[in-house]
Parts: sequence; structure tokens; C-alpha cells
Amino acid sequence: FGLILLAFVVLTGWALRTLLTSPGMLPDVVADPDLDVNVDFSARSVELVQGREGRRLWKVVATVADYDREGDLVRVVSPEVLYYPEGEGDAETGPLKVTAEKGEVTQSSSEVRMGPDVRGWYGPAELTAEALFFDGKRTVTFTGNVRVVRQDSVLTAPVMHIDLETGDVKAESGVRVELPSATEPPQS
Repeated sequence: FGLILLAFVVLTGWALRTLLTSPGMLPDVVADPDLDVNVDFSARSVELVQGREGRRLWKVVATVADYDREGDLVRVVSPEVLYYPEGEGDAETGPLKVTAEKGEVTQSSSEVRMGPDVRGWYGPAELTAEALFFDGKRTVTFTGNVRVVRQDSVLTAPVMHIDLETGDVKAESGVRVELPSATEPPQS
């Protein structure tokens, strides 16, 4: 992934340099006060896909992405990430979809951090948390007031892990589950 991103950055840098040094080209980009000039590369409306051994692992779509080579970080604004269990997901759950206000990827390790206001969807379950950490290999960890709603059941926990290879979900440390009462009449 690192080599692909590096090649992308180099080619894009060359193209931007060519465009920006041509008279009258892209004056709105140069004058844009929202762009961070303290990074090596900044782009809007970005889509990145990571794969290995012929299978898709994840896809990120973001409104803004900044690359800081010295810090080994790609920072994104309003990211939407699809993590694919077993490559493309199975028929029951499909991919894990996650959104947040911000995120960052450590390029050398492929670790991902997202937050605040993390929202996710995994099959029929909807998740919320304060933060997300992806270890760059196979485990997505949600932390901070994790809440999972699936049909009429609600699970809350401080921490929850999803293993993307097995699809296993594990909540820990003070897990609470609310199930619909058997005495309650069905809702119409």
C-alpha cells in the first residue's frame, strides 16, 4: 500500500506542480483558505482502495485528505470507510461501513484512527462510538460509549472488536444487553 500511495503522491505532485506553474491555471486552488499548506499534499473528494492478494480489504471516501510525509500520516475529513470481511463480505453482513468527523492513517503500518462521532453499520446492526482504531491487519476496535442496535436489542460497552477475517464480534468491560421483554405485546 505504501508504494502505491507514494507513487500516487509523486505523480500527483508532478501534475500539480505543472498545473500551478502554468500561468492562469487553478487560481482558485491557490487562493482557497480551507487548504492546509503545512502538509506535503492536500486533495479534495478522495477515494482510496486497499487490497492484498487479489481481494479488496477496504475503501475510503473523504471530502479532504492531507498527506504529511514527515509524520507518516494521511489525515481525512468526513471519511466513509468500507472494511470488507474476508475480502468482499458475506451475504449476511456485507462490508462494515463506518463514518466519522475525521480520521487518520499511519502509512507505514496501515493503522487507522477515526473520531469523534463514529457511526457504523454491520449487516443489520447499527453502531455508534466515540472512536475507532483499525490495527492495519484484521481487527477494528470501537471505543467510548459503544452502542449497537440490532432489531429490538441494544448492546452497550466501553469497547468492542470486530475481527474482519472471521466476522467475530467481541464486546468487553461492562457489557450490557437490553432484550425485548417477552411480556411486552408486539409493536404494530
